[in-house]
Formats: sequence, structure tokens, C-alpha cells
Amino acid sequence: MKQIGVSLSHVKMLGSIRIEHTGAEPPNCPYPFPVGYGVQFIGIVDELLPFSGSDESLGRSLISFEGFKEHYHDWNEFNEAIFNYACDLYKKWRKKLKM
Repeated sequence: MKQIGVSLSHVKMLGSIRIEHTGAEPPNCPYPFPVGYGVQFIGIVDELLPFSGSDESLGRSLISFEGFKEHYHDWNEFNEAIFNYACDLYKKWRKKLKM
């Protein structure tokens, strides 16, 4: 909620990936360096909250399933697997929740 300004329900962790950064550590880096982890979640957006950006997220965008891949930096097989799993899970939730 803090990073993107939304209220969520039905939150589920989809997976994680080890990230090995290359190059010099950025000044004042608040994250583990040079190894960190990216974690992917899915959830139902209940409410869009006021959002003005921060040092963690400069903005937010609402993107359709069809347009998601073109907006994602460095798409790969891991992202594809997580995306397909998330789409299937979302379809099941929509049916169950009658959305």
C-alpha cells in the first residue's frame, strides 16, 4: 500500500527472484547490495488511495493484462511464468468473487 497507494484484499505472494546488481553501489543505497530479492504479489484492488510518489515509487500506472509485458523492464521466462500464474489466479478469483 505504501509504495503504490492502493488498498488491497486477497493478497498472495507469487514468487521471488534473487537479483545480483552489477557495478558500483549507488550513493545512499537503502537496499541490500549487491544481492537483493524481488518479490511478486497479486491482489484485488479495493480502492485507489491518494498517491504523490516517493523515493521508492515515482508514479503508478493502471495497465491492462494485454499491455503489461511492454511496460515491464527486462521481461524474461521467470516473469512470463509469474504473469501466466497471476492471470490464471485472477480469473479464478473473478469467478469465485463474481466480479
